[in-house]
Amino acid sequence: MSTTFNMDDMGLLQEFNRLGRRFDEMTSHEALGKVLNGDDPVSPCRPFETDERLAGMVDDLFGNTSWSTTLLAATVVPDGRLTRICRDFISNCANTVRAHGISVWLYDLINDAAIAISLDRPTERMPPLIRLCEGDELARRCRPNAGKRYGGRKKRELDMTEHIHQMYRLGAYVMLRWGADEPRSEAIARMMLADGGLGMCMLKEDAKVMAMGPSPDMRYLRVIDYLDELRAAADKEYAYAEHPHVKALAERVAECFMDDLKADDRYLYDADKLIEAYAALWDTRTMPSERMRGDLEFRRVKPDCALWENPVYLRELAISLMGANGSADLVQGFEQRDRERFERGREYLQRLRGIVELRGIKMLPPIMVVLGKAWADDVEPASNVERTRMLRGYWRCGDDAAVVVLSRLMYDGSARKAATAIAACDVEEYVAAFPMLGGGSSDGGSSDGGSSDGGSSDDGSSGGSSGGSFDDDDASDERDDERGVVVLA
Repeated sequence: MSTTFNMDDMGLLQEFNRLGRRFDEMTSHEALGKVLNGDDPVSPCRPFETDERLAGMVDDLFGNTSWSTTLLAATVVPDGRLTRICRDFISNCANTVRAHGISVWLYDLINDAAIAISLDRPTERMPPLIRLCEGDELARRCRPNAGKRYGGRKKRELDMTEHIHQMYRLGAYVMLRWGADEPRSEAIARMMLADGGLGMCMLKEDAKVMAMGPSPDMRYLRVIDYLDELRAAADKEYAYAEHPHVKALAERVAECFMDDLKADDRYLYDADKLIEAYAALWDTRTMPSERMRGDLEFRRVKPDCALWENPVYLRELAISLMGANGSADLVQGFEQRDRERFERGREYLQRLRGIVELRGIKMLPPIMVVLGKAWADDVEPASNVERTRMLRGYWRCGDDAAVVVLSRLMYDGSARKAATAIAACDVEEYVAAFPMLGGGSSDGGSSDGGSSDGGSSDDGSSGGSSGGSFDDDDASDERDDERGVVVLA
């Protein structure tokens, strides 16, 4: 039986109200007049400076989504249609939260994006800047009933797919940020990032969502329960297994809390076992994991195979190690027996494994984000197509890093705060959540970490260990206003 989620509806609603007021201030005739400077008002072909206060509000509410980008763009592009679209979106979000609560609002946004894909028609709630563009194209996207306003069919399909993934991302971010008092929020947030469809279904556990009349089909719970069974079986096997990585980790015993070392050891154990399992099954015909899950959900047919021969578990394990995006090459390369793609995924996992062995698992999420960052030298000469790819890739690194935190670090009471920060690619806030990474003293001791440029070293490390420090220079520019660099350039 569904129960009502304990979400901070009032806190979120207050933030929407504050955002609405600030947005109105920044899109007034007086404010917009300051950004024209004699240029064509519809074609600003230069980087723009955004209001820091508004940017903070937008990030707090919408995280790494194109709605954040669009709302900021509206403050420097004096287009009445764009301003009206943004204002209506803020108002509609606030009204839904006020009337029905956070869960209904999130379910409605995700469901709307899913319906748009099934109808092959972009939803009006897809942000105009879902893909970066010049000012004249942005103006065309804002016109009602404009033919092919999102380009041809291929571009439109890619944009709609990106939009639903961004709504999953928003759902995870909101559940983490505004659901601290809801015990199920962390599991839902993780599933939103790991398997968005299942994450959306989990919102139906809120009685308010069910009261709105969605499909009463709850067969997805069979998959959720089965995944829990597999994790429990893996935990039991790990408890009785040999731990050859302990010796390699022994050098950091004085620098870390024991729980951190256990998490490091489990990551190394799982990574090695996963690669070993895929290699052993390579020449064996296996059923695709999605088909096995479909049989379980709709026919109640559980896979009849050992844990390390079960593609469903191997896929779930890969996601917990690398995130949904980062594990795609490894998982799909195996299932399609595409050796080149599989090797690319295996090399990436080995790289992450090396970071954990050297620096500790708490250092892994921020390094994953740093590795995905597009630096100014790459962004400035790039086309809008390339910049869109860079920005989306960067955001997905945040998704993957958050999945690692939610899968591997929940033994730490600060993990929720850390996951919320890293989901927004905010390395500084992530470090602040774990004081030992910031170089502060603690009972577990501390050590000085090295530094790197975030992409030049073999292991991508940025300094420190689970008990060391994350060099401030590595994190200081992680909250650079990416949108101010790449939008409408």
